[in-house]
Formats: sequence, structure tokens, C-alpha cells
Amino acid sequence: MQRGPVASGIILLALLVIGYADYFFGYSFSFDAFYLIPVCLAAWMRGLPASFVTCALSAIVPIAGNVLAGQRNVVVSALFWNSAILFAFYLVVTFLIRRIKALQASLEHQVKERTAKLTTEIASREALERQLLSVSEREQRRLGEDVHDILCQHLTACAISAEVLGKKLAAHTATAADARSVIKLTEEGIAIARDVARGLLAIPLGEEGLAIALEELANKTSDHFRVRCTLVTDFFPALDVEPSVQIYRIVAEAVNNAIRHGKAGDIEIRIGREADLGYVTIHDNGVSFDPENIATSGLGLRIMKHRAQLLNGSLDIIALKGDGVTIRCAFPIPTNEVR
Repeated sequence: MQRGPVASGIILLALLVIGYADYFFGYSFSFDAFYLIPVCLAAWMRGLPASFVTCALSAIVPIAGNVLAGQRNVVVSALFWNSAILFAFYLVVTFLIRRIKALQASLEHQVKERTAKLTTEIASREALERQLLSVSEREQRRLGEDVHDILCQHLTACAISAEVLGKKLAAHTATAADARSVIKLTEEGIAIARDVARGLLAIPLGEEGLAIALEELANKTSDHFRVRCTLVTDFFPALDVEPSVQIYRIVAEAVNNAIRHGKAGDIEIRIGREADLGYVTIHDNGVSFDPENIATSGLGLRIMKHRAQLLNGSLDIIALKGDGVTIRCAFPIPTNEVR
């Protein structure tokens, strides 16, 4: 059933009920104010034509009811005057209600427009943030490749040349020692350049890229910082390069914070699965902190939370006094991909 006929039926029923009550109680009691009910309903639920008809009926019915109820010595001009006054009053109420409804509709329209604009702006900002992070990762990968392909090759050539020079000058002990020193320094430069390249590339190519990167991160953290850093893999998800990079960056930032700020001596990286969610946790035995205070001011933690959002996942920070810090990132994975 359509709204129009239903609304008209409700308005007519209200008018009949009020008119009958007006007739039943007689002309000694005024029911004029009650006729505002059908007038307001018509103004809100129907258009102007129906509102005008309702106003006219609401002005005529009480006068007719009084006459039928036995009112005598009625002056016809007075009847018309009273009906006109009621009609004008009901019209004013009708126009006010119509105006309120128009304002409400305009406000709702503005709210919808602004909500749509805000939603579009938020989506645009999220897309821009994704693009910025993607560009950053691409630039890091490009720099890493340049360091590996250009600088490392150049330093290797230097080392070979210095080694040849050392052999030619072997008869001169002091000069040969200098050449060997050059070789040693050059080889150290090659090792440093390769480490830098690995750090920039972050995720090696191939299906096992994230596993290799996390294993190297754990090993290098143990070697360079003299701490115990281990990787435990209860389950390893098969992920594309982009989510793998985000997970690696989260783990690397958490490990860095544990060493720099937490002064941790033992760090465990664990990656696993619960139902259709993958998770990675980084637990350390370092100094605890209040995550509520740090989360609002620490840039690293805010970036970690943002990276988790890019994964359509979540990041939780659990910091208990005397129990170190645990950072847990949960993210969706394909349910059929298990390694």
C-alpha cells in the first residue's frame, strides 16, 4: 500500500473522530485546537492541495457540528467569519510546518552531501597515504639496487686492483702492507654496502621473501647488538610483496624500539595463524611503558598502527610492568594458503 492513501486515510479518520467528539459534547465546548492534529498531519505527510482541503474541512466541520448540536440564533455572517478565521489560522500553521519540513529536508541533504564529501576525502587521503608508502618502498628498492649493482661492483673492482698491486709490490714489505690494508678496507666497504642494500631492499624477491628477510633481521640483530633475537614460525602465510613489506617494517620498527628504548636483551618474533587471521608478535624483556601515552606521541608507533591499517588489520600493544612489551599485529590472509 502506498504512503499517500494511507496518510489520507489517517488524516480523514482523525478529522471524523474529532468532528464527532465536537458534535457529541455540544457547542458549549470548543474543540478548535484539536483540529490542529489533522492539519499538522496533512502539512507534514501530504502536499499543499491536501493541506488546503484539510484546513478548509477543519474550519467548516466545527461550525457545522455546533449548528447540528443545537446552536440557535446563529448569524450567517458570523459563521463565515469564524470559519475564515479558523481557516486562516490553520493555513498559517500549515505553512510553518511545511517550512520546518523543507528546512529539515535541506539540512538532511546538506548532511548527506558533507558526509559524502568527507567519505570521499578520507578515501582520497587513505589512497594518497598508500601511494606515498608505495613510492617510498619503490625508492628504497631502487636505491638498494643501485647500491648493490653500482657501488658494490665498483668496490669489488677496487679490491681486485689493490690485490694485484699488492702482489706486484710484494718485494717491498711496507708497500705491500699498505696495499693489503687498502684491500681490507675495500672489502669492509663492500660488506657495508651489501648490508645497506639489504636494509633498503628489505624483502628479497620470491615466495619465501618475508621469511628470509625476518630470519636475516633476527640474525643481524643478534650479531650487531649482542642480544638474543629469535624467529619462531608456527605458520607462515603466503602473502604478496606489499603486505609482506608492511609486516617486515612493523617487525623491524618493533625490534628497533625494543633495543633503543626498552634496552631489551631477549626478543622473540613469532608469526602464526588464528582462524582466518595471520598474526605476528614481537615480545621483549625490556623496560615497559604506558602505551596510551606513547601511542599518541611516538611517531614510530603511529606509523606501525597505520601500516597495520593498510593491511586491513589491527595493532595491539601490551606493556606490563616487569613483563616487557608485546606488540601484536593481526591481519587477514587467504584461508587456503598454508605453508
